[in-house]
Amino acid sequence: MYDDEYKTCRATYATLRIYGLAPDEVTRSVGLTPTVSIRPGELRHGAPARHHAWLLTSKEAVDSKDLRRHLDWILDQLAGRRTALRDLVDRGARIDIFCYWLSASGHGGPTVSTIQTKKLAELEIELSFDIYALESGAS
Repeated sequence: MYDDEYKTCRATYATLRIYGLAPDEVTRSVGLTPTVSIRPGELRHGAPARHHAWLLTSKEAVDSKDLRRHLDWILDQLAGRRTALRDLVDRGARIDIFCYWLSASGHGGPTVSTIQTKKLAELEIELSFDIYALESGAS
């Protein structure tokens, strides 16, 4: 059972990241439009990007503090696209899902369901986490 209020979470989202191939090539292959695309030389965070990146994030698409909702949204986008993703990897792409999670009170953490881990395994996609814990009582 999901908890959209997830009291120990201040903010969370998930991002499908595909690196190593031109964003237009990735878009054609997977049939999805990225939230952000980056090409070498484009300024990102004050410095020129060194690599291609194709990013699809749940940040604005999902209104929930339960990471599982964000992962479901990404996994729903990938339904029926396993072959296209494996083809990208065969052509040199690196694919993962990056999960951001900010604690509301300095403790707690995200949850990933067994159904999601099974889907991730079938797609051969790893998760990475960026977790921040505020001190208790911090605002």
